[in-house]
Amino acid sequence: MLTGRKRVAREIGRRESSKITLQRRSGPILGVIGVGSMFVMLGLMPASMSKNSSMDTLVLAVVLASFARLIWRALGRPRVAIHKSALQVIGLFDRYWIPLECIRGVDTSHGLRIRIHGGDDVPVFAFSNSLIDRGGTVEAAAAEIRKALAKQSGGQGDRVRRQVDWTWWDLAVIPLPLVLLAGVLGLI
Repeated sequence: MLTGRKRVAREIGRRESSKITLQRRSGPILGVIGVGSMFVMLGLMPASMSKNSSMDTLVLAVVLASFARLIWRALGRPRVAIHKSALQVIGLFDRYWIPLECIRGVDTSHGLRIRIHGGDDVPVFAFSNSLIDRGGTVEAAAAEIRKALAKQSGGQGDRVRRQVDWTWWDLAVIPLPLVLLAGVLGLI
């Protein structure tokens, strides 16, 4: 069994020169498998086009593309980047920039949560509860964040910034609710 710093680096992170990125290793692996299976199904669609109507084929293609994007958003993207002066928490649909001076503590009782001044908590989707690792990577990530907090220099921090995390690839998700609504209304 690995112990100490080597265990943390192997389990959850990749190190770059100016920041430490914490992410479960299983997330991107499962994300690639999920997205890959969606693309395999998309690739097999031409074989079934002669058996189904073109509308059914189009709806299936939209649903598969939407699910592929949602799978990657849920499994591949969430992470925490520890910068010299702040944490960047990338979640399912949002991202936070949290100056180290604004952090009051780290809680691991129900997944990983960053406690900030003012009584608010920032949930870390990348390290939510998991039956697979039983808290191992959550505790290791919390230890890395606590280590960064111990190195912080005293000073007045900025405010915590939260913003919607959106990319052009998210356009693939927009047709999904429309297709589902059209199906419920009997239009397709």
